[in-house]
Amino acid sequence: MTEGTGYVIELGGEAAGLVVKEGNRFRFYASAKSFAALERNLYRSPAEAEDACRRVAFPGRAPRPQPAAQAVSDRTVAAGLFTYSRRVAAT
Repeated sequence: MTEGTGYVIELGGEAAGLVVKEGNRFRFYASAKSFAALERNLYRSPAEAEDACRRVAFPGRAPRPQPAAQAVSDRTVAAGLFTYSRRVAAT
């Protein structure tokens, strides 16, 4: 497995899924059934995937801008595949 870039998307303390970089796009993998409709969709950025998750989780509400992802160091997870985690509070 090659080292890549991935992001965990959390809403309200629960993991919605993760995005993994594929070329110049990010592919979403749902970790909860409520986000299954987004499974394997491609996005231009992790923020765009997060906005899609927010639209699913909070229908009828506009996504709120969030601060930049906080860097974390976890070498035990898939040889450094997930280098950032995005934690988002519920609105």
